Amino acid sequence: MVRRLEVTSARDDATAHVLEAVMVAMIILAAAYSVVSLRDAGPQNEKPRASLEKVTRDSLTVLAGLADANGTLLDQAWTEQYHCARDAAPSSACQGGRAPNLTEKVDNYLPAGAAYAVLLDNGIHARTIYRSNTPVGESVSATYAYVPNWNLTFAATELSCYDPGMDVVSKLLPLSHGAVANASRVNASVGAVNATATSATGGAWNATLAAATRPASGTLVANATVRNGGTHPGLTAYASCAIGAATGNATLAAWRNDSMTLPASIAIGTTGTLSADLSRIAAVAGVTLVSSNLTIYDALPPRPGEADTYVAAQVIDLPAGTAPSATWTPPDDSLLGVHPVVLRAKITIGATTLEARKVGTFSVALPGGVVPVDPPYRAVLQTWLPEWS
Repeated sequence: MVRRLEVTSARDDATAHVLEAVMVAMIILAAAYSVVSLRDAGPQNEKPRASLEKVTRDSLTVLAGLADANGTLLDQAWTEQYHCARDAAPSSACQGGRAPNLTEKVDNYLPAGAAYAVLLDNGIHARTIYRSNTPVGESVSATYAYVPNWNLTFAATELSCYDPGMDVVSKLLPLSHGAVANASRVNASVGAVNATATSATGGAWNATLAAATRPASGTLVANATVRNGGTHPGLTAYASCAIGAATGNATLAAWRNDSMTLPASIAIGTTGTLSADLSRIAAVAGVTLVSSNLTIYDALPPRPGEADTYVAAQVIDLPAGTAPSATWTPPDDSLLGVHPVVLRAKITIGATTLEARKVGTFSVALPGGVVPVDPPYRAVLQTWLPEWS
């Protein structure tokens, strides 16, 4: 057998990369041209259905094709809109539940007078994250295979406030594409003060700010470095309170020995049980256990530059007592993969009310019980022309 050996030079490789970049740019420009040409065409009733279908597809192509250091414009726009739709206290930039970076661009891409909805489809059911309105008439839709760049470090301090004589400890959980990421390094700081970050179990890290050097209160900014995944940002805030270092440290020691029990995964269409043991913190002298709850979070980045703005999928109030439990059934339109969970125990120490927090995770699986490596999401843009019937 004769084998043919082909040798390519570095110059050939560079030329190939340039040609690939040019081809991608031409595809995006062609899609943008299609958007502009349809928008500037004649009256609405002259626009055939096929043209509206094409401009709907091209709108997604443009959003997915434009990228910067934070991912594609589709990633950024869909994530921002998700926050506007789901946050308990949306950003002031969200007007009527709409994210300006998404809606202004789609408004510009589509023909004047068109209505539209943006959805996120998990392969089972599509979740509407924005709908302008739904006029009477026929609709068209386009979908785009979507592997979101949802990379983040979920962060939560063990207490919501700390006595000046106490170290501040925060749990940090690097996440990539709906899974716990294996971080090689984590940097964390409050202003100019660096925290000591050490790896913990389950891919999590602990960041400790020494009492002698830390600011009385502030925002801890974390960045986890993931191999071949860049840096994953996250941030959480803590306050200052006079609870006494001795009582505060005894509270934390007891809290670390309490537990939260979570299933490894819950399949869509099934129900899982989540429980807690709060007996040790409730027994600390000077501490009163007031209530507790579980917050199940989606693995979505927080709003840029805003601490503790992770998206809550569900908040579950736990029954009274030191051994509460609850059940949760993931909705059909749930995000798949890992979900951070925070157990919050509301306590009082003297005249001060604060939270003790414990971080865990479980995954939302497909109905068959499989947790996909890359969730089969599709971004959906649905459009209507009101003149159609």
